Amino acid sequence: MSRSSSQEFGSTTTSSSQSVDLKMSRKPVIYPEFLSGDSYTTDNFWLKILQNASVGKFPRQVTYKSGVLYFRPKGKTVISKTLSSNPERCCKEFIDFLRSEAGMISDNDNEYSRQLSLLSSQLSTNQVEISWGKMREKTRQSLIERFVDKQTKTNGLDSSQKDYLYKVIKNGILLQVLTNDCFFLRNGEIEAISRLYFNPMNKSYFLDNEVMSNNIPKLTSYCSVRDDENVSRRSVTRNNIELLYSYIVKERLNKTFVS
Repeated sequence: MSRSSSQEFGSTTTSSSQSVDLKMSRKPVIYPEFLSGDSYTTDNFWLKILQNASVGKFPRQVTYKSGVLYFRPKGKTVISKTLSSNPERCCKEFIDFLRSEAGMISDNDNEYSRQLSLLSSQLSTNQVEISWGKMREKTRQSLIERFVDKQTKTNGLDSSQKDYLYKVIKNGILLQVLTNDCFFLRNGEIEAISRLYFNPMNKSYFLDNEVMSNNIPKLTSYCSVRDDENVSRRSVTRNNIELLYSYIVKERLNKTFVS
């Protein structure tokens, strides 16, 4: 096939793919429980599968009926799992089922497994310890999400409290309150985060106020702002930082004193 033919073929494929996506977006939602995936994962691979599932399109050999997910491997016993009625938990159980039973994994899953395997190997052989700052950003993001999931389960957080915890951690990193040495790792997971505190009375989290106060004058006019998978340098004025700081302090006071 000539170069021009290949280009024409690629163009046709792209157009076809866009057409399929457009048709998918027009299909009626059959299973709305799969639309809460973005509250559990930021992995586009799984978000796309969940979006497809919401309109009744499932991976090969996978079916879903009356809240029960089935995997039908050829020549083997059918495996089933009843999913939670809670939409967020349902999405988590759906993804876990496809990982463990159907063997489906994303590039992010592979990267996390590779980093975890490397870390475990180095810890077991007493080699160089991998610090938080030396990890890839995708791995750190995955570890933060897993830490939030663990805290949610341990402390019985609801979805809004879980979202708030995630925002506190991300804002803490932005304000340079949560630095690399604040993240304590054990067996490839975040064991604890210093300068991050938990109020069991109202199940809220807050940052070290003294460190935040001291960091405001030290912040430069530019800081990293992460937008999903891409990192960009965005101008952040002193007022932006102070507004963010004031918002966090206000939220902390509200969650501390409002019953």
